Amino acid sequence: MGQRANYVLVEEGGWSLFYSHWAANTIDRDLIWGPDHAIAFVRAQQPTAEWLDDVWCEGGALVDLPRRLLLLFGGEDIRFDVLSHRLTLALMRRAWQGWEVRWAFEGLGDVVDYLGPRALVRSGRPDDEPRGDLPVGGPWTQSVLSVRGAGGALSLVACDVDACDIVEYPPSVVDRLVGHGAITLPLHGAGAPSSGAHLDVAARRVHLWAAGFCQDLSDQVARRWIGWELVHHGADFESQIALTEGALTMTAARQEEVEREIATYLLGSSTFDPAKTLSALRAARPDASIEVNPPFFTHRPHEVPADERARMLTRILAGLPRQPGFMP
Repeated sequence: MGQRANYVLVEEGGWSLFYSHWAANTIDRDLIWGPDHAIAFVRAQQPTAEWLDDVWCEGGALVDLPRRLLLLFGGEDIRFDVLSHRLTLALMRRAWQGWEVRWAFEGLGDVVDYLGPRALVRSGRPDDEPRGDLPVGGPWTQSVLSVRGAGGALSLVACDVDACDIVEYPPSVVDRLVGHGAITLPLHGAGAPSSGAHLDVAARRVHLWAAGFCQDLSDQVARRWIGWELVHHGADFESQIALTEGALTMTAARQEEVEREIATYLLGSSTFDPAKTLSALRAARPDASIEVNPPFFTHRPHEVPADERARMLTRILAGLPRQPGFMP
């Protein structure tokens, strides 16, 4: 149980590593308020000499003071909703004026690449057997998949798994992805995909976009899709629209609607307390013996005062240009 995150603070004399057991899901809310508050938040976390890995890490950030760079991943809506992702990062770049703000699409791997060998955060777990049937056409849409066959025919399907997971299936999955010649999906709300993959059989190329993150995708493609190449388009869903030559259409949302949702989230107060959570679990199961590891209590919030958050949010929202993907 937990939402584990690593943080790195880079200063002139070197870098320091920190850990939080519960802050991965709120990383965007914790860091959006500008470098001063973000640095205070990172310093408040538990210093550590041990990295998480690709199994356990659910969020993280690197703050490089000399180069004025923020690299982050984690959160909830920001990695499951591409328009929330796009708008939150646009707001964050305004709050971090003069800094470069980047999303780590390969998660902790991207953070460690900045510092040294990625092997530090690889779990070393053996490869799983390739998955079986790919769930398509179900009640949930996590991704949209498009296949350009060897003869040029195009097929599109909505899928119940993240597009990053497509490489966990054998390449023969392309033969089973027979769907529609055209498809329309929303960009926000129910039925909106958070990722997409375009499989070009003739070119043997996997094109991918995602709002979230997944470590070592290129390595997975090299191991399981022999002879194929991965092209990662970041969170640019427009790349798949272009590759399908308009057969995939995605309906825009109102920017004001997503702004209101983000504002409600950012202005809310975090009341999570691991000790109270444990007490509630024990009260609900009085006959059970519930024990937790010491890191369960490693939670050090650094709450920005509500009035300061409101002032800053008003400032960074004022005059924000219309972002791509939103209604004009």
